[in-house]
Amino acid sequence: MTPFFLFSALFLSGCASTTISGYRQPVLVTSDPPGAAVYERGQYIGTTPGFMRVRRRHHPVLEIRHAGKSPKDIPLTTKYRWFDSFWGNALFLTLAPVGWGVDWATGTAWEIQNPPLGYTGIPSKGARLAISPPEMKDRDLADAVGTQLEQKFRNEGRFTVNSYEHTLPHFDYYSTTNTLPENVEDRNGLLGALQSEAVYFSTATEDENGIQVKGEVRNAFSGERIAEKEFRLPRLEGAGTPIRKQIPRYFHILPNTAFVNFTSFRALMDIDRVETEGVSVSDGSPMEDVMNVVGAVGLTRLQRPRANAISRWTFDFVPSINFSMKRIRFQFFTPPQDQDFDRIYASVGYGLEVGYQWKYGFPYLDLIPTATWSQLTYDVNQSEKVLDSWSTTFVVELGYQYFFSDHFVAKLFSRSLQEDPDLWKKAVSDIYGQQKRVETASTIISGLAIGYYFPSTARKKR
Repeated sequence: MTPFFLFSALFLSGCASTTISGYRQPVLVTSDPPGAAVYERGQYIGTTPGFMRVRRRHHPVLEIRHAGKSPKDIPLTTKYRWFDSFWGNALFLTLAPVGWGVDWATGTAWEIQNPPLGYTGIPSKGARLAISPPEMKDRDLADAVGTQLEQKFRNEGRFTVNSYEHTLPHFDYYSTTNTLPENVEDRNGLLGALQSEAVYFSTATEDENGIQVKGEVRNAFSGERIAEKEFRLPRLEGAGTPIRKQIPRYFHILPNTAFVNFTSFRALMDIDRVETEGVSVSDGSPMEDVMNVVGAVGLTRLQRPRANAISRWTFDFVPSINFSMKRIRFQFFTPPQDQDFDRIYASVGYGLEVGYQWKYGFPYLDLIPTATWSQLTYDVNQSEKVLDSWSTTFVVELGYQYFFSDHFVAKLFSRSLQEDPDLWKKAVSDIYGQQKRVETASTIISGLAIGYYFPSTARKKR
């Protein structure tokens, strides 16, 4: 195994410590009476009752402070994460002991159990309520119903109703509608993100006369049913504006992640039906050495990181912006000679991405038409010549990406770029001093990319 791929394998190993929720885990903390301040190793993390992010370790301890009372320590129970830590690392065979050791040393090998429940009551009036997306076949109609339910509850005046528009992304994030996630950690994460004391879960059915909604309000801390609620709504055809529209769901215009690529590089040209291969080289200058390792920088659009275990296929249209500078050396055969080209490549594209979203990563395939600007600089008869052109080309990328924190992502990928054959034809014909035929020109880039995910909607630690 080469050093590059050894580093990549270590970097993307199955360590539980590198998952997005690896270091901190949402835990429900309650007290009787409520309103106690909760501290972890001297740092304030919340007020009871609430879902708080606690640092994973073998023996975590929380300190509960009530006004006028002595602080009280609460040891938390943990259990070993057999699936995430042991088996997740075991998949990497000889590297498994490294992953096990890292998880054990960082404490991420442990899963924290919720402490015993204290007081979990909520105010009889004014409790904060979140509305789960109603279960319906039509997701856009469900969102229109959700906004109607928000207004219904506001009119009743019993609850302080959180904006459906603001809570909807959290339900989307955990891929749930009229139920909570089965996984305790995911359930705690969702309820903590909602910042609500109660949640309304419902099912809506449409008939000729309107929409019938049936559901129940549940205590977010204890899960107990507070009330059953039914609503009769008029037909919503043409009424309201669905929050989750078809275009934003499948078409993402703005990039949200910047990547630096550390890659191997291979260029191919078909010159008079003879395939010629070019490789990346350096002239020895520091800048050239850096660019020889950093294959390109780019912007793209990623799915937000997911901590839940619900897996699904995704179909999206995403932007892709790339820029690279390379010195490429070709071996020409008639006559035999080495020829260097300084190539600048910039592309802007928008196309289809097919992937499989799951908690351990995101394998994907991109098929993206691009508008490309290329510039070639080369020597002919001891004089420098520069050519450039705009063209429409096609990019195919196969890869696997993995979030190892809330904002940082790594991916292993292989990208094929179709380049402008007319530009290369002009350059090759100049060098040979006669007309040459270049039918195809392409570049294959493979390696590791490190990216920073920067959308305002990224999940915040709590």
